[in-house]
Amino acid sequence: MNPSVLTVYKCPFNKIRLGKDYDGGYIIAEIPNVIYTTLLAGGIDKDISFEEDFINKYTNVKVFAFDGTVNNLPKVNSNITLIKKNIGFENNEKISNLHDIIDINDRIFVKMDIEGGEIPWIKSLNNEQINKFEQIVMEFHWPFSENEIDVFDKLNKHHYLIHFHGNNCCGIRE
Repeated sequence: MNPSVLTVYKCPFNKIRLGKDYDGGYIIAEIPNVIYTTLLAGGIDKDISFEEDFINKYTNVKVFAFDGTVNNLPKVNSNITLIKKNIGFENNEKISNLHDIIDINDRIFVKMDIEGGEIPWIKSLNNEQINKFEQIVMEFHWPFSENEIDVFDKLNKHHYLIHFHGNNCCGIRE
């Protein structure tokens, strides 16, 4: 793997953490005057701390939370619509590729932690769809294989990597 696909650029804006500490919280750029219309949140499990902090910071945003493994949000929040589907490269009764939502929205913020499904999902997107993403926070589960190179190349055509860190949910391994 060519490590240049993971070059981290100095962000001209402040970076802040939304959501809880450790797994479930994410670092984002605090871009002045940005107006997000939609938050696509993939992977909820038992934690909507990121989504709640996002709603508190960016009001009037539509939040679509996708997770086919849960029946309800961990707590009631009328600003978040739970869609009981996982995210992938196709659409069926259990999986969404989100194309229908992306195609009719602009100024989208993407938060994904979908346990390896991020690679086929990104491969399903075209350039026009990726350009609708104002900002992306994503947990990549196996980022160092040859399978991911074209995904990082695709993302790098439209976005700059401004933060990168290892998964911090399970401690460290020596």
